[in-house]
Parts: sequence; C-alpha cells; structure tokens
Amino acid sequence: MRVEILTVGTEILLGEIEDTNSSYIARELVLNGIDCFSRSSVGDNVERIVGAIRNSLSKADAVIITGGLGPTQDDITREAIATVMNVSLEVDARALELTREFFKSRSREMPESNLKQAYVPSGGKIIEQRRGTAPGLICEVGNKVIYAMPGVPTEMYEMLQRAVVPDILNRFPTGKKIYLRDLVSWGIPESQLADILKDHLLDLDQSLANSLGSDGIVTVAFQANIRRGIRLRLGVKAENETVAKSLLDNEEAFLISKLGSAVFSSDGEEMEEVVARLLVEKELSVSIAESLTGGIVSDRLVNVRGASKWFKGSIVSYQDDIKHELLSVKSEDVVTVEAAKEMAIGAMTLFKSDIALSTTGIAGPDRVNDKEIGTVFIAIALRDRVIANLKGNSGNNASKNVASRNVASRNVASRNVADSLKDGSSPGSLLSIKSSSQADSFEIEPNTNAYVKTVKLQLFGGRRQIREIASMSTLDFLRRILLENSW
Repeated sequence: MRVEILTVGTEILLGEIEDTNSSYIARELVLNGIDCFSRSSVGDNVERIVGAIRNSLSKADAVIITGGLGPTQDDITREAIATVMNVSLEVDARALELTREFFKSRSREMPESNLKQAYVPSGGKIIEQRRGTAPGLICEVGNKVIYAMPGVPTEMYEMLQRAVVPDILNRFPTGKKIYLRDLVSWGIPESQLADILKDHLLDLDQSLANSLGSDGIVTVAFQANIRRGIRLRLGVKAENETVAKSLLDNEEAFLISKLGSAVFSSDGEEMEEVVARLLVEKELSVSIAESLTGGIVSDRLVNVRGASKWFKGSIVSYQDDIKHELLSVKSEDVVTVEAAKEMAIGAMTLFKSDIALSTTGIAGPDRVNDKEIGTVFIAIALRDRVIANLKGNSGNNASKNVASRNVASRNVASRNVADSLKDGSSPGSLLSIKSSSQADSFEIEPNTNAYVKTVKLQLFGGRRQIREIASMSTLDFLRRILLENSW
C-alpha cells in the first residue's frame, strides 16, 4: 500500500517554520514497512487543500495530513476534507466533551472559537486528543482513507503512533517491515561516490522498477554532513530480521569492496568514537595542538565517554606567539608543513602522549602570506615505541573496524593515508578537498624521539565549513594511521 504526506500551513511555504512533521511521519512509515512515495505542502486555502488531497488520493491508498485543525479562522483542513468527501460538517459529541474537559481541568471556560474543533466531516471518526484541544480525524473516501492530525509536533507524534499507524496496518496489512542500516564514509566526495557506485545503483533502481513491490530489494540513499560524513542509508523490506540482515550484509560487503576504508562505521559510531575505540584497543594516549580548528577536534574527542583514559590534553594556539612559546614552534610562517610538524611534536612533548595531532591553516576571511583561504596542514606525531609496536602487529589491524566487524566475509585493509586523501572532498557537493603535497611515509624527526607524517589540504567553502571539514579530516587521518599495516 502507498501513503502520501501533506502538510498544511502558509507559514511552511513562507519558510517561517521548518516542516519537521513530514520527516517524522516518513520515518515512522518506513519503520513499519509502509511505502511513502511523495510529500508535499500547501497553504491555508480551501481550494488548494482540496486539490492537494484529491491529487494524493489519486495516487495513494491513504493521505496523512498535519495542520489546519486549530480553532482559528485560517484552520480549514476540516472544511477541505468535507469537500473532498462531498459531505457536511457535524458536531461530534465526544470531541466537544473532550475539549470542554480540557479547559475544565485547567479551571478555564472553553472559548467559543474552540467549538470549531468539535466539527467532523459526516461519516468521519475522531482521534481523541490527549495533549491539546484539537482531535484528529479518520475519514474514509471509498476504499481509501484520509488521516488528519494537528500540526503541533508533540500532539501529532502521539496520535501517529497511537492511532494512525496501527489503523493503516489494520486496513492494509503488509506483513513486512523495512529494515535500515547506515554506512558512513569520509575521504571520497559525494559526486565521486556516486560515480563509483553508478552502475550498481542503476541496477538496484531497475530491479525496483521491474518488481511489483519493493520486497527484498535493497535501496541506497546518500545524506551528506560536513561534521558526520557521507551517510549511505541501506533499506530493505523483508518478512523478518534474519532475512533483512542477510540482504543488508551482502549489500554492505559489496559497497565496502568498492569504497574500502573510506567507510568508517556501519553501526552508528561517530568518527571520534571509532578513533577512541582504536586508541583504547592499542593502549595509546593522544594530545592535540589546534590552530585553525579552534578546539573542535578536542571537543569531539572529550565528548566520547571514557576520554580521560586516553586523552592527555590540548592547546588551542590560535595566535602565533602561543605556538612559539608553548609549543616551541620555530617557524616564523605558522601555516606550513614545518609548523604543523613542530606543533605536533610540541604537544607530544608537553603532554607526554604517545600520539599528537596538530592543525594549522587559513579559514578566512583574508589570505595570509599569499596562501589561499582553505589551505590546511595536518600533522601526526608518534613516539618511536608506538611505531615499533604498530609495525609488529600481524594480520589485519582493522579486525574491529567496520570492514570486519559486521560482515565476516569481509577483510578490508586500510589504504595508504596519502592515497586515501588524494582528491578527497567534503560531503557537500559545493565543497571540495584536494591534496596538494603530502608525505607518503613517516619521517623520523631528529632529536625528538618521534615520527611525523603530514597532509596538506586545500578546502573550499565558508569559514565554519572549512574548520569543520578540517576537524573531521584530522580525526580520519588518525583513524587511518591506527589501522595502517603497510609501514
């Protein structure tokens, strides 16, 4: 069966409020195996609402409406539904009783305007209101049905779960649910991901188009976020969890065979949580020296539960003299490979950590020393004992990485860091990262007892975007190093 979602309210069309209701409804439908192929919004105009409802009913078995059930003059969803049904509005005794009880319980007289909320299209049924005054509606139109709920999110959420979804499943039993899984990647731009997976996604779309339903066919959707990575949402309708898991496992294995270690999570872990887990597994501590990122990297790490066990500390060295005085940076130009190295070594020395990260660069609004806005240098320093320990590991270091944690048939090794970041990008289609020059291996720094590796990136976007992308790339840089076997 198919459902369409319609939100009513001129304020939505004017952009004065965000339509979160339709997103919430869509998620609930998906989780219950109910197909939703269209969502739309319409202003407070009876003729337009009537047209929108009729259009939805011409394509779907049911339409779910939110908004326009209040007591004011512009709340006209009831009138529109009655027009579609070709019936009149009648006072529903139960709806009137509930509204009066609501005001009585608050020691108030019911305003005359609230009487409007007791009117129901003839033949329709109310959904009792438990958090406000406007009841919902269930109105049959032939073999199809209209559900109407208030636009107030808390009232709508409660009605949807208590009455609407159960009624849909009772009328149109699916016997199946939709199961979801998210893979999250970083280091490959969204457009390049689409190119890599183009043929496969076309095959999935064709299978869906050729089938009578979506049962057993995995769908893949992209959702980009500069702080969290590119989310590949896998979904499949199946009769039970065992069948769904098998289908999702196969799809996940195929996607990771194409994307490699760019995929860092398939079980809800954020990038900082993946890094934290690897640090705990390898019994390593970390410290950070941030300039460009202004403490974002540190903030993300310390918000991971148990961070005190492996996070030594950080310095936000935004001004040059702080870099020179506290981190012993000798370079006059502090936006260089050498300055990034010195910052990382300075943090490792100051905090006595096993690993140290540093970020320096230009987020804008102006160029500095003829360097472009978006120029970023990231460095990672490791004590020589850490290098020895990591080199001594055998087999696949990523045994608990997403590549082998969830699907036993996969065994994906981490790619070389330089290769993995080459021509990478942010998740946004309007932003990009391009690697300009980067070391292919760790270099031993004289008299420092440390190995250092650096990456130079050129980022594009606004100031906040550059800082967030640089922070995410810094965490990803560390993740890949912790998984690296080749050195």
